[in-house]
Amino acid sequence: MGAPAVCDRLAASAWPRSPLERRILLQQLEAALEHCRRHARFLATLGGYWLEEGDPVRALLWLERALLLDPELLGAQADYALALLAMGETAARDELLDRWRGRDDVPPLVMARLAEWRTQTLAPRFGRSGEAAEGPRWARAGEVSVLAGYESNLDQSPRLEEFVITPPGGPIAIPVVQRPRAGAAATAEASWQLGHSPAPGWIVQAGAQALGRNSPAEPGTDWRALRLAASLSTRLNGWRLQLLGSTSWTSGPLDDPYRLGRVGIALEREEWGCSHRLGVDHERRFERRSSLDPGRTASISWASQCPLGPTGDWKLAVAIRHAQDRPVDEQRPGGAQRQWGLGWRLTGPIGGGWNVDLGLRTQWAKDDVGYSPLLENNTQRRLRPMQLSVELTHQAGQGLLGDSEWVFQAFTAHQKSNLAVFRYQSAGAYGGMRWRF
Repeated sequence: MGAPAVCDRLAASAWPRSPLERRILLQQLEAALEHCRRHARFLATLGGYWLEEGDPVRALLWLERALLLDPELLGAQADYALALLAMGETAARDELLDRWRGRDDVPPLVMARLAEWRTQTLAPRFGRSGEAAEGPRWARAGEVSVLAGYESNLDQSPRLEEFVITPPGGPIAIPVVQRPRAGAAATAEASWQLGHSPAPGWIVQAGAQALGRNSPAEPGTDWRALRLAASLSTRLNGWRLQLLGSTSWTSGPLDDPYRLGRVGIALEREEWGCSHRLGVDHERRFERRSSLDPGRTASISWASQCPLGPTGDWKLAVAIRHAQDRPVDEQRPGGAQRQWGLGWRLTGPIGGGWNVDLGLRTQWAKDDVGYSPLLENNTQRRLRPMQLSVELTHQAGQGLLGDSEWVFQAFTAHQKSNLAVFRYQSAGAYGGMRWRF
């Protein structure tokens, strides 16, 4: 696909249904900017999305260039006037209203919206045709998925023929028969997000997610979780500052129920055609009083996502993280734990309407003190989990719950450790449907 065709396709993109979709499309537009600098409708689209994002200064830059190339673009004329209006300059909007009176080629909704905002200082939202978009300050998104498949290690347990302990008298090997539990399983997930923009550049978001897994053959490995999250974000000198908070509850026969609370702050920025995120988080794990597992985890992370190729359809994301998990009870085995993480993700179309999502995650963790005198003479535990995953999706059309797609997932995972009891291997595959509404 040549550069003009790419510019045409991006300029005609469907209006995003959520702030997240808008940011993704903005990244694609920025990635293709070098090839589309003389494409008027493309520049008008880019400027319109920056206006929608609450950045009228950047919007004016591209809207002015679009109008220099094609002064007759009605949508760009409206967005240009509204960008000036958002900066407190009303003359351009008033002049545009006077000039458009009596014309029959201007969408009535555009005229009505411009007139409605005659005395306001905030710009309304417009779609690609120049018509006013519905729900200018609210956005919502929901998703439901149901998958079924098979896993070779539902409980992530080691395979052991013997269990070696190291008491003061010397090592003792205890024969055991420890086998991972394998079987068919089904997963279900439902999520809902709501966003509100009280003023240009400000976004308040809240969401809920419920998910779980059930294995008819191994019900002792079932689990379920509920997560609630909220965030507040604003633009700050080219960055987006975000405050986050969440809480989650997880339970199942394998572990005691626990709750995880999290607060964090993040800075996001688009630069060099990529999006970047710096985050600092603090987590607190709550369990029953008799448990030694609860801890407090402080972490810092950096993630970047960049489009690949002239169209930006393929995206590569890289994330690094460092954390320190400190115990609430100083008697916790292993004491504090230091963690380092690295993740890669590659997404894009592979033809025939299919899209692929490849992910690779690895982590290194080391305890500060010995885990137990009975395990390798109280050596410090080291862990290295790694997981490789692939997801294939294909649009299936309109369903009862909204847009639907076929989903096929496969993964392989293993955890290395200097203590045999913490090693495991697992693989699995799932397939099913996902609905977005």
